[in-house]
Amino acid sequence: MFHTQILTLFPEFFDSPLSCSIPKRAIEAGLVSAEMIQIRDFATDKHHTVDDSPYGGGPGMLMKPGPVVEAIRAARKNHPDTHVVMLTPWVSG
Repeated sequence: MFHTQILTLFPEFFDSPLSCSIPKRAIEAGLVSAEMIQIRDFATDKHHTVDDSPYGGGPGMLMKPGPVVEAIRAARKNHPDTHVVMLTPWVSG
């Protein structure tokens, strides 16, 4: 079985794509499992803050590294061979 862990701020975003077509059939057949890990759960302040302002100024927000690192560590705890793929909204151009 292929087990995937998705670290995200929006776990509900993945409900739809995993519940239809090929991903749905693969999960139902027991070939794939998908686990959502909420990055906010690893924030240490009472508001579970994961955003930070850009260090050089300018528009947008950054994610604090601490909660992301701790979420990756938690994912690797039960699956030490986990590969990390980080996506970014940045577009070159």
